[in-house]
Amino acid sequence: MSTPTAHKYFDQAHSEWDIIDFLNDSSESEFEDLNLGQKIGIYLKSLEVIMDADSGQRASSPLNYRVLN
Repeated sequence: MSTPTAHKYFDQAHSEWDIIDFLNDSSESEFEDLNLGQKIGIYLKSLEVIMDADSGQRASSPLNYRVLN
């Protein structure tokens, strides 16, 4: 099983993260077949991955993320 990673959108400074900008940027080809709920899911799961990496508290949890890179 591969380690879950955050979407490439989160490579920018955290002060630039915004759900609206993420959804606007999600018009890229990698998102063309996803509905709004799936896009929001990717955003939220990416935040969870980042939080887990920072805290290490839930890293051992058997969660399975489908996060696009």
